[in-house]
Amino acid sequence: ALHPDAVALRLIGADEEYDRKTEWTYTDLATRSLALAHRLRAMGIGRGDRVVLCLPRGLDQYMAILGVLRAGAAYVPVDWGYPRDRIDFIVEDSEAALTITVASRVGNLKGKTLALDAALGDLAAEPSEPIGRDVTQATPQDLAYIIYTSGTTGRPKGVMISHGNACHLVRSESAILDLTQADVVFGGFSLAFDMSVETMWSAFFVGAVVLVATEALATSGPDVAIALAEAKTTIWHVVPSLIALVEHPVPTLRLLNMGGEACPADLPRRLARPGLRLLNTYGPTETSVTATWTEVFPGQRITIGKPLPGYTAWVVDEHMQPVPDGQEGELVIGGPGVGVGYVNRPDLTAEKFIMTPFDGPSGAPERIYRSGDLVKLDAAGDIDFVGRIDTQVKIRGFRVELAEIEAVIGEWPGVAQTVVQLFTDDDGSEFLAAFLIARPAEEIDMVGLKARVAERLPNYMRPAGYQILSHMPTLPASGKVDRKALVKPEITVTSDREMVAPATPMEESLHRVWAEAFAPQPVSVLDDLFEDLGGHSLKAARLVSAARKVRGLEGLSLEDVYAAPTIRALALRIGGTTPVAILDETSFHHIAPWKRRLCVAAQTLALLPIYTLAGLQWFSPYL
Repeated sequence: ALHPDAVALRLIGADEEYDRKTEWTYTDLATRSLALAHRLRAMGIGRGDRVVLCLPRGLDQYMAILGVLRAGAAYVPVDWGYPRDRIDFIVEDSEAALTITVASRVGNLKGKTLALDAALGDLAAEPSEPIGRDVTQATPQDLAYIIYTSGTTGRPKGVMISHGNACHLVRSESAILDLTQADVVFGGFSLAFDMSVETMWSAFFVGAVVLVATEALATSGPDVAIALAEAKTTIWHVVPSLIALVEHPVPTLRLLNMGGEACPADLPRRLARPGLRLLNTYGPTETSVTATWTEVFPGQRITIGKPLPGYTAWVVDEHMQPVPDGQEGELVIGGPGVGVGYVNRPDLTAEKFIMTPFDGPSGAPERIYRSGDLVKLDAAGDIDFVGRIDTQVKIRGFRVELAEIEAVIGEWPGVAQTVVQLFTDDDGSEFLAAFLIARPAEEIDMVGLKARVAERLPNYMRPAGYQILSHMPTLPASGKVDRKALVKPEITVTSDREMVAPATPMEESLHRVWAEAFAPQPVSVLDDLFEDLGGHSLKAARLVSAARKVRGLEGLSLEDVYAAPTIRALALRIGGTTPVAILDETSFHHIAPWKRRLCVAAQTLALLPIYTLAGLQWFSPYL
């Protein structure tokens, strides 16, 4: 490392019971990852192998990534909160030689495993000398990582990215992000979300500090900004839908890199201040995270900009021929960042990764990736995002193939046809809804269906509402389903329990907030926010925000709601019996700003016990 004594990783959000180091220097990271690499080599892991990482949030994740790479293998990250069925599929499909996890998960995973937490003590005895370069030195063509994204077959598909692809991304972005060793960088993404690659390697490239949030802090939603302010964060990689909810400023920020989903038109106006650069970036996982970028300003039209240095982009028609500026067409992307292809999907690789029928900048045909995104070029040469050619959507930063959800639902007994569609709620949040047609003379067991969906799909891919139709609307000419004719369903209570009224003052406090948010439908104190009421993470964040205006509920956190998703369970979790009243700010004495920040920080840290979180939806990219 160029700066061996500089801090590489800093854990934020750890509580008083955390008894391990919360900072690693670049030397610490290098030493620990080398020890793990030696252990992996002793286990027979080497060049060409693939290693699944199934680890909770923490510094050890980064040791695992570097250890796998230094052993010569490629890492395959899975989110800690994925259903077991999905993890098992990824382990099998990637042909993983090993899964690195923790002792509590070893018995639940397929194949060969290594419990990293149990092995930490033994790793100190591993050799400290580098592994022979002739054995482990990766070539640009060797795989660095595989990230699984939503697929159309009912199963996710693995995107293979080489060392050459990843290195090109880091070099290209370094000219745009302008990071230095003095920067403090945060992304907060799950390793299974490709923006984690951008966050980590762009910082390591210059010797900057990467902030790593605990499980509890990472799932605190917009309140994570409080911790980022305390940590003097300068760079934040974030999805727009999260930053849009943030109420607490991070005054030390100098760059906000927004990506993963469309940037709302009013967001630059809300965020702009002197000294803060706002970037809007775009790119599929298949082109190594980011392919285009632009700086955004208040009052200006938002585009996805121009290609990163070294990347190329064309707008083409169905015959793969460039279209005139201003005309809509498919965006195709070229350059050294274009990935290797899909795991075990030669058909899809051949369809999506092709050679141009025209000459590229080199004067010869170029290998490109067909994004499936509908765009057009404006007069300045910037790319305007119009929509999708197929049924792929983005929801809370994740790319979702609606066909994958439809395939899972379609396997359930009694389902003759299903269509899943993305809708926008009245409060601006997005949710998925499933429309079903039952087989003749058959009934659909909706409770069982929802349980099956929960077993197969991550939270962000689970429909918030289900509606059984007598027939699907179709287009007159083709007979295909007319998705635009599907009406946004009212998300109603699906619980078959009787309606149970509040029994304590605390339950009454929470019930009033919930009832207002879900009006006009009735709410039982036993209704699950996600399973029964059709809630999602954005809805949960707004509920927490509203509840905090009630005396006695000021300390409610998003983590509380995920851990106790019914009103009764939540009331027991947070305790208290005081009747509520809307806060009157004029009744409080003014205190100095520094005292207020200190109080907020103290309360925040006191509310950060670590939980293994299930049922997480929108904030799962931040695990």
